[in-house]
Amino acid sequence: MDGKACGDGVALGLAGRFPIVTENTSISFPEVRYGYFPDGASSKMLCSLGGLGMYLALTGESISGLDLIHYGIFQNYIERGLYYPFSSLLASLDILLDDLSLNHSRDPHRLQSIIETTTIPLPNPPEELIDRYNTISQLFNPCFHSDSSVMDLIRRLQGDGSEFAAHTLERILQSPSMGTLQLVWRSVVDAGKLSVHGTLKRDYQVCYVRIK
Repeated sequence: MDGKACGDGVALGLAGRFPIVTENTSISFPEVRYGYFPDGASSKMLCSLGGLGMYLALTGESISGLDLIHYGIFQNYIERGLYYPFSSLLASLDILLDDLSLNHSRDPHRLQSIIETTTIPLPNPPEELIDRYNTISQLFNPCFHSDSSVMDLIRRLQGDGSEFAAHTLERILQSPSMGTLQLVWRSVVDAGKLSVHGTLKRDYQVCYVRIK
């Protein structure tokens, strides 16, 4: 992933066996800003990220590829200058890629070894990044185990008193309506109880009702 990815594009990237990001990568789920919700089973992936996923879904904020690595969401980072030569190398491995596409149970160690020789390790994340992740988790994780609606989150943000909470609340309230926020909140929370197939089916039903 080199550049900006939104919504379903992010979900597809995260679903890949070897997701790779560059310093140019950023992801976001801006659907909430347009009165919509993360469909195409994106909510299943967001749910798996816990509080960070709910934060991304309700604010529409973007997050960089470097942060994704530091948060442990992506594992492979490559400098952008090496990205396209690396892509050309992978494209030349027709037999290997065909084998993987035909049967995902086959041993992918050859491809993994190529990735490991090209990608680079990153230094430990800065303390401020860790603090931000911990703050997001503290504020948004309760959505999945104690909150009954998005209003519980809003009240928690209002009572927190921190600059981050105030900014986050301002972003969330830019949504067109409380109904949209509740829809997004519910779609992410309920995705944890559904399979990918069940999430896709639910998303289709919700889309049909909203368009109708």
